[in-house]
Amino acid sequence: MAKLIIIGNGFDLAHKIPTSYNDFRKYLIAKYLEAYQNRNRIIDISEIKDLECISVELLIYALDHVNGEDWSNFEASLSHINFEDKFPRHEHREDPEEDNSSAAEYLMYIMALTEVFGRCVSLWKSLLSAWIKEIERSIENYVYKPLDTIQELLKCDAKIMTFNYTKTIQILYGKSGIKHIHNRVGQELIFGHSNIDSTYQEDCYNSLNSNFLDDIIKMLYKDTRKQIAKYSDFFKKIDSSINEVYSYGFSYGPSDIPYIKLIISRIAEDVAWYFTKFDSQNKEFMRRTKIKLRRLGFKGQFSVGEY
Repeated sequence: MAKLIIIGNGFDLAHKIPTSYNDFRKYLIAKYLEAYQNRNRIIDISEIKDLECISVELLIYALDHVNGEDWSNFEASLSHINFEDKFPRHEHREDPEEDNSSAAEYLMYIMALTEVFGRCVSLWKSLLSAWIKEIERSIENYVYKPLDTIQELLKCDAKIMTFNYTKTIQILYGKSGIKHIHNRVGQELIFGHSNIDSTYQEDCYNSLNSNFLDDIIKMLYKDTRKQIAKYSDFFKKIDSSINEVYSYGFSYGPSDIPYIKLIISRIAEDVAWYFTKFDSQNKEFMRRTKIKLRRLGFKGQFSVGEY
């Protein structure tokens, strides 16, 4: 009997490890109080001196505009958070009657804006990595303990994929061969939205150039196809021999659907798909997730595990 275990951020949270995006926000505020205090101000790009502080300021602004409590909510929000309130409006409005010098000035302004935001987004990954490193040190120091129910689940061999950046399952349970689909500490962390066709609609006279806002969306896009290709050997081993799938703390967010769709296409039709007892208490989550899995082609049975 072959198992596939899919691990999400709820796995760390079940061990009382503070890895929610709200915990990340608290970390940033504690370390960069000035950035937090400036989170709602307009950034004058001509006066930027500390790019790291500006990067944190924009990141906290993004974290403050999320609907929901999961990392998947934060990632999904990156396709539509309107950052134009963080930058000053330029006087030029692309009026065809304006002279070429005004148009050129406006173009230079947008190019500078795009460069600043691109550099900030690159720093977001460094900030996230620094935070995860601190958490991982606490895990390595055995601040957190393994759970008996997880010990039982891991007794037999199973293919394990995690969407977490932490090595919790390796450190606390001594498991190896874990695939970190979005990479782990020491690698470039992968995060972002999955809406490749998303664009901003410029419907306000005072709005920034829509091309700049569209460029932001592209910067924050997570290329799931690239990750699937990177771990193609692992996904090839997920086949009809899998007859039990266990998810633990996984939210089934929009950016994760390509992975789940691929898994469903490769496993047997009579697979049992297990959720945690904690998941089963959230009726709306269970309803939405079951519908989502059915639409992706899952034909097996749903069940609740003893974990």
